[in-house]
Amino acid sequence: MKRQILTLGAICAAAFTLTNCNKEIAEPKAPVTEGIPFEIVAATADTKTANDGLNTVWTTGDALNVFHAEAGSIDYGTNDEFTYAGADNKFTGTLETALGGGNSYDWYALYPYNKNIKTPAGSKTGDGWAYIGHKGGATQNGYNSKAHLAETLCPLYGVVKSVDASTPVSFNMKHIASVVKIVVTNESESPLTVNSITFTAPEDIVGSYFMNFTDPNNVVCIASGTSFVSSTATLNITGGTALNKGEKAEFYIPIKPFKAAANKLKITVNGYEKTPVSTADVEFKAGKIETVNFKYNKPTPSGFATTYTSNVTMTAGDNSSTAKVKINGTEYNAVKAGTKSGAGKLSIKIPAGTTKLHIHAAGWKGDNSSFTIEGATVSNKTITPISDDGVANNTPFTLKGDPTNYYKELILTGVTAETTLTITANKASKCRFVIFGVNAE
Repeated sequence: MKRQILTLGAICAAAFTLTNCNKEIAEPKAPVTEGIPFEIVAATADTKTANDGLNTVWTTGDALNVFHAEAGSIDYGTNDEFTYAGADNKFTGTLETALGGGNSYDWYALYPYNKNIKTPAGSKTGDGWAYIGHKGGATQNGYNSKAHLAETLCPLYGVVKSVDASTPVSFNMKHIASVVKIVVTNESESPLTVNSITFTAPEDIVGSYFMNFTDPNNVVCIASGTSFVSSTATLNITGGTALNKGEKAEFYIPIKPFKAAANKLKITVNGYEKTPVSTADVEFKAGKIETVNFKYNKPTPSGFATTYTSNVTMTAGDNSSTAKVKINGTEYNAVKAGTKSGAGKLSIKIPAGTTKLHIHAAGWKGDNSSFTIEGATVSNKTITPISDDGVANNTPFTLKGDPTNYYKELILTGVTAETTLTITANKASKCRFVIFGVNAE
């Protein structure tokens, strides 16, 4: 499906309403028997407003899941596939379960099609799932584009109840996903080319979900498993150009609808992290776009932020090993902590009188786990490294992101003698990171 699905509206500071798709299933006037071919007319909305002209266009290969049951029944029958015929918004398929004359039926539709979905009630037992966004991230081609808000990233559903067997069925398709629109303004002196954005919430917001779409007004999304959802939505940007100071660009990330308490969200732009300030809860509703502004005003890195050698001794411990990180073609000593199945640990020996610890930590590709520093009084003892796509497979790790984004300055007190600090992963498995550029001051 080639779709730009969003039309401008208003919510909070700047929210938008999604375009609905009117789906119609045209059936014979007489009750049908099993196996009778059906033709579905999925009449898409083509709405152009003064603010934002967007439409929905079906393309070859698009298909819908269609279920039906006698009115009030939960015997939903089979998942009938209806495939776009290529013209005039028509879909063709076969109704596997017969309609009885004089009966009324409840109808349910979901896009895109997944043959493994067995019920519109979203059963966990052997059922298929649908995606909202993707745990592995989405890709936006260029700035201000919504073209990626389509297909599996942004599912649609429709429900209509108590339709007589001889009456054509008309669906008003609705959007399941919400969308966060991040407006990035460059307030730094240097040009900014945005290549990655993350949006982190207190709960899972992207991944694969069992969908209960039996309610015409609400879809219940149940995570298909902790390994298949994430609280961080990632957007990769291709084809971006440099934003000069004062210039801005828009970025769109599909997410599961949810409500966030004030000041509980985190956003990174090219690894630079900020918490949007809000005075009230923020609700991301299905079929809406919620705008969040991000001012990119990253301070100029200190000398230690760009120092990737270390003046202390690091020792690899449990499930850890020495490694190298490569930055701009130069390799630097590091320790890789953690394995796929074991939590990592390392130690750092600092001299008496140390009051500051400068440290760089990059997380494994796709991993946002944290570690804890013990052995002295530390201003921020728990650190969540930003993941870097280059930290994967085997050493040396060629960092893809800006290494200054991985820098932390920690304040230490009470270090009156030579002291050994320990760094320990906070998760028993799949918590991997590299430590480099550690300097005591």
